[in-house]
Amino acid sequence: MKPKNIYGWGGFELSSGDISVGITPSIGGRIMSLLFQGQELLFVDERHKAETFDPNLWNDLAIAKKFLGFRVWGGDKTWVAPQDSWFLGIPPLDLDAAPYTLSFQNHEVMMKSPICRETGLQIYRRICITDNQVVLTEELYNRTSNPLQKGLWNVTQVKKPCCFEIPANIGTFRSYHIDDSSLPAFEGDLSPKEGVIRVDCHGNKLFKIGGMPSLGEVSVRVPSKGKEVIWKKIFNCDLKASYAHRSIVEVFNSPQLPYAEIELHTPFRMLEPDECVRLKQTWQISACPSNL
Repeated sequence: MKPKNIYGWGGFELSSGDISVGITPSIGGRIMSLLFQGQELLFVDERHKAETFDPNLWNDLAIAKKFLGFRVWGGDKTWVAPQDSWFLGIPPLDLDAAPYTLSFQNHEVMMKSPICRETGLQIYRRICITDNQVVLTEELYNRTSNPLQKGLWNVTQVKKPCCFEIPANIGTFRSYHIDDSSLPAFEGDLSPKEGVIRVDCHGNKLFKIGGMPSLGEVSVRVPSKGKEVIWKKIFNCDLKASYAHRSIVEVFNSPQLPYAEIELHTPFRMLEPDECVRLKQTWQISACPSNL
């Protein structure tokens, strides 16, 4: 690990072979850069590069949230499910935008959030890169004295154009306009072909879909010069558990900015004091000749 400026944030770089990861503990403990053979795979919002905050100035969280609005910085982050529990409909500031502490031991970086004043939750994000792959482990802790029912929600903002391939059975994915009338219907095909749903993300059509995969992996495919980058995310999941959004995997296509999200959920669990829910992902990235 070495210090590096990551799009204006003071951060650190971890690298192995063709992969380089840029972490920014100062803005919600994010992974803000993922380079494969020098190509950036993650979206970063140009309007908010290098932006940081002092949470000690957030004396009134309602005022702070109304001032900031629903900020998009980009990268890979940890949210808390369900979304309808967010105060003012905006992610908890102490988890999403405050600085995380950073430690490094045994080739693993750990970024730790403050204890959230809105929710009483705390997030740990552990990152290790070795043998040309990345291992990301996220933990969501209940730091209150009472049981809380929550789920951990990983969100990765990928630069468009891209597409996502999700192993699935027939009828296991749905367009979210069914749940949220403010969303338009997804116009693509959610029927699996040879056991895989392919969701193409390009342009500015708003949509969100989600459902239950047939196993714990998704593939992100990104076009490159004369080739296609294939980023496989392998993760632990319990297909029989209950989930806050009734989905393990979600895809969101932004109508205004050049990114799409691949989102992963842990089960929606009752956490006792100091208990955590955990999500572990292994990222494997390779390239193949382009079919586009």
